[in-house]
Amino acid sequence: MRASQLIEWRDRHSLCPEVAARALGVTFEIYVAYEHGDVDIPAYIDFSCRYLTENPSEIVRPKDLPAPINALKTANATEIAVAALTLIQSTLLRLQTSGVISDSILLDISMNAIDSHDVEDVADMETWDRGVMEILRDVHANISDR
Repeated sequence: MRASQLIEWRDRHSLCPEVAARALGVTFEIYVAYEHGDVDIPAYIDFSCRYLTENPSEIVRPKDLPAPINALKTANATEIAVAALTLIQSTLLRLQTSGVISDSILLDISMNAIDSHDVEDVADMETWDRGVMEILRDVHANISDR
């Protein structure tokens, strides 16, 4: 995907850059870098754009967010991290079940994430890190059991 195609995708869905970034699961800064051509756009962004084009109701717009998160006044970092992890998990599983990514790619994603977040002593993990590991291991186990 080229930067111009990403901009066309965003315009076609009437999204501002902030909402497009959130819908694609990247930071605003990274999204802007994609649009400006400062960094290469990874394949998963192209896959996500295709998925969201076919499933536009999956795009969460600011008016759809719960008030505490929308106002950014009462949600703490852990609540936001858990919401983000849930979104990532459901997105990966939907991409896999719709055939956009294969079981082997999903296994690779989960193993790489586990390897990058794993620590020797679980007691050293932050509470939400343990949640991250549980979700990653669940995704990996669900695919491995097939």
